[in-house]
Amino acid sequence: MLLPVTSMSMVEYVFRYELLFVLGSVIGVIVLVVGFKKVNAFKKKSSSSDQIYLELSEGQLVIQKNGDFVLMNDEYIEKIWSIIYRQKQKNEAELMMVDFDEELFTVSNSTSYRSKMKAKLFEEVNLGLQGFVIRAKRSSLDKRYKVI
Repeated sequence: MLLPVTSMSMVEYVFRYELLFVLGSVIGVIVLVVGFKKVNAFKKKSSSSDQIYLELSEGQLVIQKNGDFVLMNDEYIEKIWSIIYRQKQKNEAELMMVDFDEELFTVSNSTSYRSKMKAKLFEEVNLGLQGFVIRAKRSSLDKRYKVI
């Protein structure tokens, strides 16, 4: 009436009863290592600061980002870069929006046109450099006014 007792080796026991646990553990470790490497690569890529050089050469403004030349294909974009260059020469990080508008738009245009055009131009400049170089925000001194 007694059942015979079978004996098995440790390797046979692991393959028979704990194979899923072992495979799951190996796959989990691989996923963690690959994920850690991806996160590190992303942090390294995003933390490296871009170098943007502005230089006035032979009366022409030359812009480089990380050694690559930036093309200026629009009159307004050229004006924006010249304003940025002048602000950089003055060592000033911000400019009042009203002053920026007066310099950028020489023709008297409606405020809605100016607002839409500035948004498109800022987006174009920032997309061309793949980062934020120019943006509008509220003044820290007086919240009624915007600065660039």
